[in-house]
Amino acid sequence: MNKKFLFVLVASLMVLAFAIPAQAGVPTISLDNTVMTFEADDVAPFMENNRVLVPMRKIFEAQGATVTWEEATQTVTGIKGDVTLKLTVGGAVYKNDVELDIDVPAQLVNGRTMVPVRVVSEGLGATVTWDEATETVSITSAVVTQEPAAEVPATEEPVTEQPTTEVPATEEPAAEQPTTEVPATEEPAAEQPATEEPAAE
Repeated sequence: MNKKFLFVLVASLMVLAFAIPAQAGVPTISLDNTVMTFEADDVAPFMENNRVLVPMRKIFEAQGATVTWEEATQTVTGIKGDVTLKLTVGGAVYKNDVELDIDVPAQLVNGRTMVPVRVVSEGLGATVTWDEATETVSITSAVVTQEPAAEVPATEEPVTEQPTTEVPATEEPAAEQPTTEVPATEEPAAEQPATEEPAAE
């Protein structure tokens, strides 16, 4: 009786083990020390072949990239600065038209495009680490550092001496002094002494 019970118990445990999907443990995605949350209608991150896949729009936009979806070719395009990433569902990944090595391609799950988080994040310049114990993907965004502008020494322009032009002195005409007429004074005529002529004898 005990052996039969033990057999049933082991068989039940095996059935439960196979019934649980491989991606039952949902990986945690941390971006710049902040845990990312996913909407209820999103497909939760999951693991496939030791690779974590996440919703494409969420991971691109969280890292400052613009993302477009082309239905005809089922291609995701993410652009950030001078980097362009293209992922085709079930196909290759290109960064600036150079093909990247991938283990698991992008795929459609319940109408959502799921992309490998490491390929996308590293393609956008981020650093990605994996903590096996906590099943956490940690993404550290690339920091764009601007080099300080080189200081250009100030150059003093030589002062050019302006030629001095001598202005010829202009002689001002002497101002004419007004002439005052002195009224003529008539001197009294000097009286001539009278001379008596001798009488003729």
